[in-house]
Amino acid sequence: MLTVKALFPREYWPKSVRANGHLQLNGEKMSKSTGNFMTLDDVVKKYGADAARVALADAGDGISDSNFVEDVADNTILRFYTNKEWIEETIKDTTLRTGPLNDFQDILFDNEMNALVNEARKQYEETSYKLALKAAHYDFLNARDTYRESCTAAGIPLHKDLVNKYIRLQALILTPIAPHWAEYVWLEILGEKKSIQWAAWPTVPAADPALTAAREYVRSTSSNINSAEAAQLKKMAKGRQSDFDPKKPKKLTVFMTESFPAWQTKYIELLKEVWDPAANAQRVDDKELNGRIGKMGEMKKAMPFVQALKKRLRDGEPADAVLERKLAFDEKKTLLVCYSPPPPPVRLCKIRD
Repeated sequence: MLTVKALFPREYWPKSVRANGHLQLNGEKMSKSTGNFMTLDDVVKKYGADAARVALADAGDGISDSNFVEDVADNTILRFYTNKEWIEETIKDTTLRTGPLNDFQDILFDNEMNALVNEARKQYEETSYKLALKAAHYDFLNARDTYRESCTAAGIPLHKDLVNKYIRLQALILTPIAPHWAEYVWLEILGEKKSIQWAAWPTVPAADPALTAAREYVRSTSSNINSAEAAQLKKMAKGRQSDFDPKKPKKLTVFMTESFPAWQTKYIELLKEVWDPAANAQRVDDKELNGRIGKMGEMKKAMPFVQALKKRLRDGEPADAVLERKLAFDEKKTLLVCYSPPPPPVRLCKIRD
């Protein structure tokens, strides 16, 4: 009888095994015979440990080929350096605001940080390091940059408490991937006495779905405005007739409504039929739902709309708000705060179905 003695108690045994396909370097199969080859020692000597770890995390976690891209490691060095420089300068800034958070720029940034911390933890626990890196690094930087731009547009300084929160949270949630950068920020900039390796994962509130929805609305609206302007400039560059004159003062007219267009009502009613309020939105029978949408003859425009509703439900918005055709936030208030003060002058117009 063969007796196997485990090195660790059962509670510490691996819970799963993950495997990649081929290992690629810069999009090509890694091979000594072709010269497309690097060892871990080569990578660390060339880019440093943290940049190498970021590129490895970014290489992918699924069963497809894992692709180590040197440009990712190279660009990471610059991102870490510029982020460190910004942190060191901003934490000493004596013009930062204090007091209560305002109800737009500050509260949206605070809510987004909470959402990203919880998202990063979820992805780490699932060993999805590419998605964990996205939340903890790329999305966190984008959230900070959006906050800076919105405060600049409003003519107000950043809030001191949120700057400090941003610095601490990003150091903590990046520690599993970039421990040396995080340690420097923790000890040298924040002045903590013990290594960040002794710190616990940050505890933050769950994200407010209404604030998340408002943030996404602002992003999509701003993107649409920028795209519309870019399209007119492109049209002019090709010599086509256009009423747009970039030299003149800009004026923005935003059309808004208090309900969805009439054609969307039938798809909301359809989602109500298959939606189980006691279950998660992911438990909707997609095969049945998609089949019924297909029979209604508007698949191309209906599917994105239905998927957006399902995402709102999955993100935690109340079903009575989503399925009763109500926004989770005040659209008019959000637009006025977002574009106040102008420029450009903003005119809001209500439209009916």
